Amino acid sequence: MELYGGQPEHFHLRGMRGTPKDAENLETIDTFLTTLSIALAQMVSKFRLHELVERDPVLAAWIRSTLSEA
Repeated sequence: MELYGGQPEHFHLRGMRGTPKDAENLETIDTFLTTLSIALAQMVSKFRLHELVERDPVLAAWIRSTLSEA
């Protein structure tokens, strides 16, 4: 991590909150969640668990949208 930067440039002595690193971390978390979602949808498809998922309208909508994007 860059402990020095910003406008005006200074040392970040209280952690990295409020720095561009926040946006990078959120992007990384978003990527992990997308990967997890696709993996779970593929598992439902490969193990033929559609009947189980279709019982819940929220899960059914999620699986349809995820499999159509993948």
